[in-house]
Order: sequence, then structure tokens, then C-alpha cells
Amino acid sequence: MKTHLIPLLLLLTVLSGCLKEDDLHKPFASFAPPETDDGWEVVMPSEVGMDSLQLAEIFRDIHQNKDYWMVRSMLVFRNGKLVAESYTKDEADRTNPHAIWSCTKQVLGILAGIALDQDAIASVDEPISTYLPEETATHPDKKSITLHNLLRMQSGIGWSNDGASGQTDKLLRQLPDHLLDYILDRPKSAEQGTAYHYQDCDPHVVSAILQKQLGKPTDEWAAEVLFSKLGIQNWEWRRYKDGTTLGGYGLLMTPRELGKIAQCVLDKGKKGSETIVSESWINLMLSPHSPNAENGSQMGYYWWIEPNRHLYYMNGHGGQYAFIHPEKKLIVVTMSEPNTQDKYQFQTEEAFKVVDRVLNTIQ
Repeated sequence: MKTHLIPLLLLLTVLSGCLKEDDLHKPFASFAPPETDDGWEVVMPSEVGMDSLQLAEIFRDIHQNKDYWMVRSMLVFRNGKLVAESYTKDEADRTNPHAIWSCTKQVLGILAGIALDQDAIASVDEPISTYLPEETATHPDKKSITLHNLLRMQSGIGWSNDGASGQTDKLLRQLPDHLLDYILDRPKSAEQGTAYHYQDCDPHVVSAILQKQLGKPTDEWAAEVLFSKLGIQNWEWRRYKDGTTLGGYGLLMTPRELGKIAQCVLDKGKKGSETIVSESWINLMLSPHSPNAENGSQMGYYWWIEPNRHLYYMNGHGGQYAFIHPEKKLIVVTMSEPNTQDKYQFQTEEAFKVVDRVLNTIQ
């Protein structure tokens, strides 16, 4: 995935070898999850048709294989129940939220659907000038950009998340007073709808629209309409200094809480008998709106699709993942060191291999 506001000093510490090899992971002991009051029912693998011995081998590899040194946790859910989990570095990760980076975008995709369900947004085909008339008045070339194109990363706004020349990196140094104005002031790199380009600016515009339409910060509204309804308690969501909730990143969460987001999507927008977001939106969100996104994957409305494996997934920088296999009613969540780069990340292709192995434990 693309880089974000990565603390450089922490990255250099990791890459310079300040961590001793023996400190990277603690020995594997068990994948049995403890019962807590967080709403997850805990079951044995055999109760949901999974092979315990095969699962143990996978978790042992996560702990022992040096290629997985950056992975901090892995959790397996099936049939709406927590089957297995292990924290490779610190058991406190069970309750302490960590940055999930671009998984924030997938949460925002769900919130856009809730806003439509509540008629806070009329249609994804509306231009942003409908919702941001004052903000777009001084940026007439951006007035016609639609929510549809923002949600599928085809706004045409010229932006880069990458490297020292990226706008995200410049924000770290410049910190403009108003982030939305900074985004709208960027030159166009293409006509909207003509080219997919993964970037943090598009979801931030969506967050700004939600915030203006709802009359409160996006994170505050998310707590009311999504997090509280799913029983999500251990989370934080950062705002920019102008008060706008960050849309492209900024959300911190625990692996168990991330699993609740994925479970809601697997359950077609429901929590038990309660509808959180309409099934029609879930289906639209998970449709391939950008068929040739990256690395063989497709993109829906901020959600990633791997058609060959029949997976939908959340993907955050460094190796924050929630994979959903709807046919098997399986969810695999991993969280990793968040502030890594390039080959030091838990790469998507490697994560796919782990999910393949988990799928093979289903009897």
C-alpha cells in the first residue's frame, strides 16, 4: 500500500537493527482466545468445522518464521464466532488500539452508505458542489466531481501518497490550515472517471462532505451509527487541525474490533437482526468499480476485491488486514508493525498465502 504520515525516526530504528532478533516475537503457546466482555463468542475450531492441528501450524509459523517478524497479531473468525487468535509481541494489543492506516477508507465506505440510507446524501452521482458550494466556489474545476468517482479513487485530483515528493509527505512539513482547501487547490491530473489513482485526498473530501451534511465530526457520527451498534469500544479517530476527521487514514482500532467491521460486511450490513447499513449498499460497495486497481485486485467503494480467491478485504499500510471469504463465512484479521516501508511490510501477497492456508483448515 501507499505511504502515509510515517514517523521517520521509528522507521529508521527498525531498519537499523536496533531490535534484537530474539525480541521480534515471543514463543507460540496457544491460539485459544480468552472469553472477554467484548461481544465475541469464543468456540473451538472443531465446532465450526476447522482443523485445530493445521491452525496450530499456521500460528506457529506466524510466531517463528522470520519473514513474518512484522506481524503483531492474527485472528480467525468463522460463522460469526472467534475461533483463534494470537498476539506475537504484546498481549496488550488485544485491548490497545493501533493505527490501521488505510483500513480507515473501508470504514468510510460503510459510513457513506449509512449517510445515503439516512438521506444525508441524495445520491453518489451528485457533484460535490451540491454539498460543498462555498468550498468549491473558488475551485470551479472541481465542482463537477461526483461522490461516485471519489469513492472509487477516480476524482482526477492530482495527488501523490508516495515518497518525499508526495503531497502527504508535504503535509507533514507544511501543515496547511485547511486540508480540504489544500486538496481542492491541487491541479487536476486527469478528467474524473477516466483513471484510477490510489490517494488519500479522495476519501478526505468524502469525510468533509459527511461532516458538513451531518453537522458534526465524522468520527463522532460514526460512534453513533456504527461503532456503538457493533459494540466497538477500543478505538480512536484523529482529526486534522481544522477539525475535519481524517478520511484516508487516522483510525486506530484493535484486531477484535476490526473483526466486527468485517463481520458486519459479511452479514450484509446487519448486526444480528438490526440493519446497520442497507444490503443494497454493501452489494454496491463490494462491486468492482475500478476493475484494474493494483496487484491483481479490484476496488469497489474503497473496499478491495481479490476475484481469484473470492475475497473482499480491508488493507492498511504495513500489513493491517481484514479478509472476508463470504462463501466460507470466514474472516482473517492481521495487524502488523504500522510504520514500516517496502519489503519490511507484511505484503498483501504474503498475507494471501496465509489466508489460503487458513481456508485449507476448513473440513
